[in-house]
Amino acid sequence: DIRKALSAGQHHHWQAPSWAFFVHACAKQRPVSIITARGHAIETIKEGIRYLKEEGWIENEPNYLTIFPVSNEAIRLELGDTNAEFTIPTLKKLAILKSVETGLEKYGADLPHQFGMSDDDPHNMQLIIEAMRDSKLRHPDKRFFVFNTHVQNSVKLEVLPIGMP
Repeated sequence: DIRKALSAGQHHHWQAPSWAFFVHACAKQRPVSIITARGHAIETIKEGIRYLKEEGWIENEPNYLTIFPVSNEAIRLELGDTNAEFTIPTLKKLAILKSVETGLEKYGADLPHQFGMSDDDPHNMQLIIEAMRDSKLRHPDKRFFVFNTHVQNSVKLEVLPIGMP
């Protein structure tokens, strides 16, 4: 898909509004989780991103924390969907929660971590906010941000459960 988009001369059409965040995270080697409704194998996603590096679109490959293509059967099973009954939003929410826990395990829960999630689909905002709220309740000393990158409505929100000082 990436090769096709680049070869078709759509050099900027394929870039989502959060592209600049991704480029920055790759350049600074910030831990990155990729959560997508696609069903590709993890290695296929990495290969596509390697191609972006080879073509000069990103400086470095990401410092991968997690990759969850939630329509992939193995990933669905990893997220607990043993009967293929979970919706894509439910799987994405579970992937966000698992990514937060993976980050804390890998980098140490005692550090003052910040987690952010961007999406340009307004329909995904609620599930992202819910996942970040659940994470904030579990880890009140961490900060959780949602970047709504839906065209003109771009906004950065910090998620704090109601009643939390």
